[in-house]
Amino acid sequence: MSTGLWFGGDYNPEQWDEPVWAEDGALMRAAGVNTATVGVFSWARLEPAEGEYDFGWLDATLDRLAASQVRVILATPTASPPPWFTLAYPDAMPVTRDGVRLTHGSRDTYCAAAPAYRAAARRIAAALAARYGQHPAVALWHVQKLAAETVRRGRGRPGSAERDLGDSVLGPVLLGVAAGAAAAGHPVAGQSGAVARLPPVLVR
Repeated sequence: MSTGLWFGGDYNPEQWDEPVWAEDGALMRAAGVNTATVGVFSWARLEPAEGEYDFGWLDATLDRLAASQVRVILATPTASPPPWFTLAYPDAMPVTRDGVRLTHGSRDTYCAAAPAYRAAARRIAAALAARYGQHPAVALWHVQKLAAETVRRGRGRPGSAERDLGDSVLGPVLLGVAAGAAAAGHPVAGQSGAVARLPPVLVR
């Protein structure tokens, strides 16, 4: 890896067909890219069902980037919980100041204070750390994405964990505007029919 300026950006190969991936390394080298942030919105792809992981595409991505001399900033994908999470833990969805519970289909649609969210976030982060902590391509970890966005969006879960997040700032939480559902980590396929059972999205 070069020791000069780190140059690159977010890289989301899971949003493209595999034939496109083969060109990426050559295009990155031609553009002088030597750094890529990977996996920011990939939770649904990495954990398509609760506790079941699919790391094959990420293994191949990191190996391919390493072969192209592109260092990786590996993200925890916790800004976009998968559809199965929304269905299994509806009380982990945030509630607005007007008492409307938000539903699946937008980035950061979860309550960071909810025990179910924290447990699921720890689990996927731990699985990534165990698998890729020593991978030669991984130079840094990108922990959470825009945690302050979640904090600003209203009230936490009802009951004992309820708190007003509207005027506060959370400390470190383990935990961009993207085009299309898949780009924000909300795929509409491969979720065992989960998306078809989700309630309508509240447009904010």
